[in-house]
Amino acid sequence: MVYLNAHNSNSIKMQEIQFIPHYSISPNSLTLYNLPDKKTYHVKDNKGWENLEDNTNKYGELSNHAQKRLKKKLNYLMYLTENKEIQGKQIIAKQQNFTTQYQKSKVYQNTVQYKLTFITLTLPSKQIHSDNEIKSKCLNQFLIELKKNYGVSRYIWKAEKQENNNIHFHIIADKYIKWKEIRECWNRIVNKLGYVDRYESNMREFYKNGFRLSTHSKDKRTESQQKKAFQTLVDNNYRNPNSTDIHALYKVKNIQAYISKYLAKGVTKTARIEQMNQIELIIDELQKSNDDLTFSLLNTNSKTIEYKELSLKIESNNKNIEEYKKQLSELKAQGIEGKIWGCSQVLSKCENYSDVGDTGCIPDFEIIPQIATYIHEHPIGDQIVYTFFFDINQTPNLKKVLDDHIKNILEVC
Repeated sequence: MVYLNAHNSNSIKMQEIQFIPHYSISPNSLTLYNLPDKKTYHVKDNKGWENLEDNTNKYGELSNHAQKRLKKKLNYLMYLTENKEIQGKQIIAKQQNFTTQYQKSKVYQNTVQYKLTFITLTLPSKQIHSDNEIKSKCLNQFLIELKKNYGVSRYIWKAEKQENNNIHFHIIADKYIKWKEIRECWNRIVNKLGYVDRYESNMREFYKNGFRLSTHSKDKRTESQQKKAFQTLVDNNYRNPNSTDIHALYKVKNIQAYISKYLAKGVTKTARIEQMNQIELIIDELQKSNDDLTFSLLNTNSKTIEYKELSLKIESNNKNIEEYKKQLSELKAQGIEGKIWGCSQVLSKCENYSDVGDTGCIPDFEIIPQIATYIHEHPIGDQIVYTFFFDINQTPNLKKVLDDHIKNILEVC
């Protein structure tokens, strides 16, 4: 296989451009690509070689570019984080008749290996502040305390919307923290905006006559489970809402693939975007119709029946446009306002190692095609970009290049 294709000999313009081989190293891949020599090529001549980054997204969803950047930071989070031990419960299970039966009487305290933890933060009562205000005053403060009080230096966060349109956050962090401390911290922070106070008021109103079963259609808890939760609520004076969750990721076989798929998914259901696209098309059609009708109206005698019919049609279209705009506004509210994801400063500084050179300059390259789990070929004009995905631990010399690169970056931080 020949890597780093030459330019197309059939193109006179391309013949005038000299290409220089480059390569880029990441924690799980090696990319080979050609870039035009600046002496023979000017950016203004061909915009196709620019790295166009369009981060704007009118739907409040992750753009394709944002998904790629998020996955890239996740790769570095996994690469920089070492395995740790934690005490966990292992429940013995057995397969019978294609179902799993748990022997709950046999619970053991075992030490398990884990790298990352998954934290979820929710609002305990209906959201009444903007997404940006909650991110600024609550999420930002939580991340500051996460680093200051628990030494969490590497994390990625992502915002999503619940079915009730409340914003909530998922955080992948490099340390485990006791769930009680996480909950106390988050509840204290969100109550600066009154969310625990409103939760207490709502719960006291709901249980003003004593215990009652939940009226939520998706609450699948048994009566005994709900009674137990109610007693805990009373014991905490209605002021310790279950607004957080944290667990170490040690049961998932391919943690990186699992997290990557979870974080890169849409902020809301994809059907929402399809609805918005359809509504925008309908609004455009109605507005075009009104333009045509208005033109006809200007050329019609105002005393005729035709004039009245045109006027009524325009009025009807305007009412429909307002109704569709209202629906569009409601759907837009389900997206995230402002920034959708972010990461710690350490991860934000981590970038792939890039250099000029052909395959002969790349350490351990001779074994990479053999150990690669996948080779991706991506054509760009007359050039082809090759990306090899593999375990960099199998190429110690190449790994040292990346490690030295990361070390230099982090020393500057």
